[in-house]
Amino acid sequence: MYNEFLKTSDKMESKKSDKPKKTLKTKSLTVGIIAIISISIGGGIAIFQFFPQTSPKYWSISNCPGAPSTITESQMIKFGVIGDIGDMTGDGAWEGAWLAAYEINQAGGILVNGTTYYIAITSEDTNEADINFVTTTGVEAVERLVNDKGIQFALGGFKSEAVLAYREVLMDNEMVFLGAGFTTDIFCQNVLDWYERYKYFFRVNPMNATSLAMETFAFITYIGGYLNVTRVGILYEDLTWTQGMVSALKEILPLYGFDSITENLDVAFDLDVSAAEMGNHLNTLEGAGAQLVIPLISQQAGILMTTQYASLLPNFAIVGIDVMAQLPSYWNETGGACEYMAIMKAVVRTNKTELTIPFWDNFVSKWNHDPIYISVGTYDAMYIYKDVINNSQSFDSDVLVTELEKFNSANPRMGVSGYTAFTKGHDVKEGWPYGVGLWVQWREDPLNPGQGTTFCVETGGIIYPDNIANGGLFQLPPWVGPF
Repeated sequence: MYNEFLKTSDKMESKKSDKPKKTLKTKSLTVGIIAIISISIGGGIAIFQFFPQTSPKYWSISNCPGAPSTITESQMIKFGVIGDIGDMTGDGAWEGAWLAAYEINQAGGILVNGTTYYIAITSEDTNEADINFVTTTGVEAVERLVNDKGIQFALGGFKSEAVLAYREVLMDNEMVFLGAGFTTDIFCQNVLDWYERYKYFFRVNPMNATSLAMETFAFITYIGGYLNVTRVGILYEDLTWTQGMVSALKEILPLYGFDSITENLDVAFDLDVSAAEMGNHLNTLEGAGAQLVIPLISQQAGILMTTQYASLLPNFAIVGIDVMAQLPSYWNETGGACEYMAIMKAVVRTNKTELTIPFWDNFVSKWNHDPIYISVGTYDAMYIYKDVINNSQSFDSDVLVTELEKFNSANPRMGVSGYTAFTKGHDVKEGWPYGVGLWVQWREDPLNPGQGTTFCVETGGIIYPDNIANGGLFQLPPWVGPF
């Protein structure tokens, strides 16, 4: 029944509710009301009873994929999926959350204190992936989720600058927020510095920027060893999330035999970069003698970099982070220009854990494309919510924080992207078998000539076991090197 639904549901009229739509909105003045009853007892002790907020105009069975059609709003656990609707990151967050909600609801929901509850999801457009994003847009979107729609829990998020602003709405409301799409270290440092306020935040995915830098360094060191690479450049978006990574890479690479990353090897660009400007950046890096270039790109500039690279054929390879390159459509979008490019992905169709391949197949069956990292993050996040609610038999935020903190290196939780274990700062623990990225290389598909696919390449066991890699060693483009 599961696979049949995944294949046929898109043809049904209800498909209109599968994904949120980007619409014009004005800030709502409606404020959700929570009834509080105070009863004085004896020496002045008061008991406060909190009733769940109801928002019937926002919640219906269409918010509960896979749930019985007879359920009422009182049986819904209300989740807000935060992201930019219509962008690959916001849509990816929704797709991962939707699939997990469908599976949980199809399996019978969650039994809490004798009542069966079902996952309900909704979203508001933060517009945070827009190159001209305004932080107040994200704040207002999250305010609508909390005040108008009455969500109980939140997951998702993408751009650090935006999340830093709208996170405060969630913390003001002492609402658990599982981050699934942003890397900046500051979020979990805030938990350590001001625990009572920020304890409701946990990062499920991806690793923090420092950890991403260390895994990038580890892979560069491994392939650099057999390719004789000594000179590395960095090409990166001028955004908050890249700052920590760039600083870490510039500090550590020279300590392990690589040349210092001088000015012309350290290239930042604005989000509205043009094709000509990107071409100039690549020429600058080649002129500085770069042998490998590490891109740190989360948005559309990745296509400009890739197409300009294939046009110029500079004498260096590209090995780094490009979120758009995680999509299988990237080959066609770049006209095959991404061939030989290596990027980090959360998962590929390999046994990272025993849950990875079933998730991959079900995701592709439902959405007709591969999952990107944020889809993996929201999928795992929703199941984490299920587990802590089930284990605690509670919806109370403070109780759930205590349950979430029980997932540590001594008691990790198996997910799609690895075993989740949280640090004291509520960050996902880095290192196999916990939070690690998989390094994949774009190559022509031997089973489909003229089309491309990604292969997981070996890391010599430094990052993950080579037995989960299906692509052998990373290969230099034929016009690059030898060094």
